[in-house]
Amino acid sequence: MESNKPELLLPAKNVENLIVAVNNGADAVYLGMKSFNARISADNFDYGELKEGIDYAHEKGVRIYITLNTLIKNSELKEFFEEVKVAYTLGADAVIIQDLAIAKIIKKEFPGLEVHLSTQARIGNLEAIKKVDYVDRIILPRELSKEELEFLAKNSKVPLEMFVHGALCFSISGICLMSSMIGGRSGNRGACAQPCRRKYNGKYLLSMKDLCLLKEIENIKNLGIVSLKIEGRMRSPFYVATTARVYRKAIDGDKITEKDLQDLELAFNRDFTEGFYNDEKNKISYISPRNRGLFIGKIEDGKLKLGSTIKIGDGISILSGMDIRGQRVEKIICKGKEVESAKKGDVVDLWLQGIKDRDLIYKTSYEYDEKYDILKLNELSAKRGKIVVNRPDISKVNWGKYLPKSNYEPDNQIQLHIKINNFEEAQLEDIKSLYESAYVKAIICDINQKDILKVKELIKEKFYVELPIVVKDSEYNDYIKKIEDLKPEGVIIRNLAFLNCHKNTIVGYQLNMFNDLNIDFFGKGIISPELSFEELKELTCKNFLVFVHGRIVVMTTKNELTKKLTDELGKEFKTEKENEYYKVYNSSEIGLFEEIHKLKEAGLNQFYLEFSGRMNKWLDIYTKIIENKEINLDKIKKGFTKGHFNRGV
Repeated sequence: MESNKPELLLPAKNVENLIVAVNNGADAVYLGMKSFNARISADNFDYGELKEGIDYAHEKGVRIYITLNTLIKNSELKEFFEEVKVAYTLGADAVIIQDLAIAKIIKKEFPGLEVHLSTQARIGNLEAIKKVDYVDRIILPRELSKEELEFLAKNSKVPLEMFVHGALCFSISGICLMSSMIGGRSGNRGACAQPCRRKYNGKYLLSMKDLCLLKEIENIKNLGIVSLKIEGRMRSPFYVATTARVYRKAIDGDKITEKDLQDLELAFNRDFTEGFYNDEKNKISYISPRNRGLFIGKIEDGKLKLGSTIKIGDGISILSGMDIRGQRVEKIICKGKEVESAKKGDVVDLWLQGIKDRDLIYKTSYEYDEKYDILKLNELSAKRGKIVVNRPDISKVNWGKYLPKSNYEPDNQIQLHIKINNFEEAQLEDIKSLYESAYVKAIICDINQKDILKVKELIKEKFYVELPIVVKDSEYNDYIKKIEDLKPEGVIIRNLAFLNCHKNTIVGYQLNMFNDLNIDFFGKGIISPELSFEELKELTCKNFLVFVHGRIVVMTTKNELTKKLTDELGKEFKTEKENEYYKVYNSSEIGLFEEIHKLKEAGLNQFYLEFSGRMNKWLDIYTKIIENKEINLDKIKKGFTKGHFNRGV
């Protein structure tokens, strides 16, 4: 790779796709082992395949990055570090990590192995980058604009990577709990069920178009981003070959042809968008979440005027209303004759089943004349020098020395940390009642709440503020000034930029505190709501808060939303705008109620609750539960969920 060109980084779900990527111009390939990666349903690589893939790529001068980018439970830490050791020993060039604490340990224990922070780590501003300057690369969120990317590339001391092509998540990566809360399959654990690809309010309101920044590559090359990444570890060899070949041409400054653009559409697309890079307004594929392919025409009077060549055996998708269905071309009638193929401009009858006028026809695949054309060696691959990895042997990794030795002694009294989600005048007296409760340790207010000074007057030393989930670099100092002016007792942070911005910082659940190493890294925080009760008990240090009551945020997005989303089962998900982003709340509220006694017996006595109204009622209920007073919870608990308390992920 020439020093003035960014790296082209391609995905591989198996050895075949790796070879395809290498031979079509990739500078580096990222792939997953059989566990701990965010595409756990891909083929992925066993140890033998991994050695074969690394050796093949290195022989051709191509680097290999291993995705180990899921959240890790305490019980999995030993196995996880053994997987890192395998990647290290076999000569992988880098590992891609979500867990910030683990990333730091890998840098110390595995000399020469690069650590790249996954987009799941959500490092999207300069202040956050400064907190993790020990890593070798940061993969940026896909929600950043061209101006934000340019600012970060200019000012970051850590090399940066960005996505330029492929699927987009509706939620900001790393803070989506929707799949796990409604279906038990966690995106943070590599098992996302893609609830964003389902209908809400009768349309596919959350289904993003696919990112395509091909036309912007020349501009992106000037930003100073070191690596351009193609998404698609579940995709076909043709997808990998096509994206590698076309983006290779763009990076090298070669002319992009109409056929190149058509091949990209044919490889896979849900319509293309430039996403947040140019703040494109129309980013959603409302009609269907499925692959469209290459548009070849509209049915008119039963006939189709072709916009591209087609032949027997080609795959076809038919877009009819909001339905896409696939077929295979088995018969072509052109000028009254049955033919094997037809060219652009021909008017044909494809004898497709169930088509009607105004249906849109797309080509999704074609039969290759030469099956292994896509495996042929790219000229660039022949020019690269062989990569040789020399590292010291590691017989044993002593990661256990980083586990915290708990000196936390839980208070005998339960402590409630209560977030208030609205501030109507009529509720100010309720807030005063919270303040007077012996069980309430903290009353938490959004720092941007307009009536925040009134609340502070009422609650004084129990006054805490919550900082935003998403923060721009241009806003950071303003928030620090607000903290200095308000002088809260403590702050809840939901963005890494604010880590240690106050002497009493509590990390929000959006930062995915998941194991003992995280607790040591972050300090006090709200533990991930994806952990079960049994997994909470396993944690050595019990100095964390457990989310026991309230409507949990399952998505945070920079896409606009209506006030309510209703899925096909009739479940309603309320939404709320916060600053310049939107939050989607789970359809059911968390309510652990009497389970807090179980938690207390396990050494957990600090609880986090969110109240949106009727605060006195809920405080009274939890007070009675804490004091073991008689209360009929059967009716009260209706409509609530225990979340992952019993099941985990």
